[in-house]
Amino acid sequence: MALGAWLLALLMTFGVTWWAESTLATPGERLLDGLVLAAPQLLLGVLLIRARPWAQGLVGLGLTLGWVFVWARHEAPARGSGETPGARPDIVLITLDTFRADHLGVVGGPVPTPALDGLAASGALFRNAVTTAPLTAPAHASMFTGRTSTEHGLRSNGQRVAAPTVIPQLQAAGWRTGAFLSSRVLDRQTGLCVGFERCEDRWGFIGRLSWLGLAEAALGQGAVERRGDEVVARALDWLSRTSGPKLAWIHLYDAHGPYLPPPMWRPDKEAMREASRQFFALGRSEGSVGDWADDLDRRHVASQRLLYGAEVRWVDELVGRVLRGIPPETIVIVAGDHGESLGEHEHYFNHGGNLMEPSMRVPMLLRWPGAVPPGSVSDALVSVQDVAGTLLAAAGVPTSLPDLLDARETVEQYASGQQGRTTHGPASGAVRRGDTKVVSDAQGAVTWYDLRADPGELSPLPLPPGWEGDAVAARALAERPAPELDERVRRQLRALGYEGE
Repeated sequence: MALGAWLLALLMTFGVTWWAESTLATPGERLLDGLVLAAPQLLLGVLLIRARPWAQGLVGLGLTLGWVFVWARHEAPARGSGETPGARPDIVLITLDTFRADHLGVVGGPVPTPALDGLAASGALFRNAVTTAPLTAPAHASMFTGRTSTEHGLRSNGQRVAAPTVIPQLQAAGWRTGAFLSSRVLDRQTGLCVGFERCEDRWGFIGRLSWLGLAEAALGQGAVERRGDEVVARALDWLSRTSGPKLAWIHLYDAHGPYLPPPMWRPDKEAMREASRQFFALGRSEGSVGDWADDLDRRHVASQRLLYGAEVRWVDELVGRVLRGIPPETIVIVAGDHGESLGEHEHYFNHGGNLMEPSMRVPMLLRWPGAVPPGSVSDALVSVQDVAGTLLAAAGVPTSLPDLLDARETVEQYASGQQGRTTHGPASGAVRRGDTKVVSDAQGAVTWYDLRADPGELSPLPLPPGWEGDAVAARALAERPAPELDERVRRQLRALGYEGE
């Protein structure tokens, strides 16, 4: 009786470990976590069988057979992936978190981005790409569903997507799928891991126990983000070891605040001091900046821009590592989820609470050998929504979703009114059409921008005749109630720097 109970407990432990196995990366990590998870059952077994020698041997045999089973299942090819390796090119989607579109070197950005510039030279650059929402999870949900933030239901970080993503369609067509994430804001609670046979969304011993509820209850929340060099290394390792056509999603969070570039990429101390001196010299000569001692955001704009630029250079280096580690025939999509405000319109080092172009414009690049001529440049309006259709088209899966090569007439945009630092404001909605934008706040105030004549959005205009339909749509977006988040989710978001969530 006792031995049977112990064996049943041990079998259940291995079953649950296998269920969680997709979050693990190396055999050593799997072994460590498995031993920790099996410890209560092993202790129970020892107590019940009174340490008989033959039973101890059975413990070792059970552990050995269990882990052989787990590793064999981990390495087994997915159903439908029996094609000859290389018969269809792999697809790599790299999403750049908080990366401003105007920081690409190819469009005259302030820092060098040779890897991204080289990718643009080998494929297509979309100079008029925008997001649907200036927050990480809603924007990524649009990428994987092809829908706006109000359509897919994920309108704020901390929520779960309500619409199906396109990833299960790729998996059903025989594609191996792996997601390599660098922030818990995109973890499996969002529903974005559905369809990925491998989803690395938790890291470290505590992080990998969080699915049991132990991390937050007893051990703390664990790691909330991971550096991009580790993410890239794990993704390249998976790509090299996995057979059949593959889709890898690589999410790089490094440019997100706080701006802490690796030491080799940090601006030197003299450059940082000079940035502060320029600020104080400007204030003394014009007397227009205000209370220096208290106005820290304005004081630090120049130095924070230097640090942000260093983060951009680091992210470009990471993209270069990916490109150097994959075959040249690989289809590559690079998409930003949203930009960042660096002092424009009194929004400092944040995003999420406004619909101004620094937060809404995103980098978008596509290398598709044989389908996209090298060096192509498009000024057509495209959206992060178009990533979903592009993934399906690249995989040869029939779809009615538009892709990046289709012209788009409008993009609906939504900001949740998130507060962070000095970025405040109620929810707002916008309809972007070509080089114009209609914006409405929750109180119904509507403004119109001509972005060709006024790229800095310095001169909001009254609504011209003929734009009433867009104004109604923008107002409807703004008037939707803000989502409610529980305190546990709010704590996780605060740990990532989302102070108002």
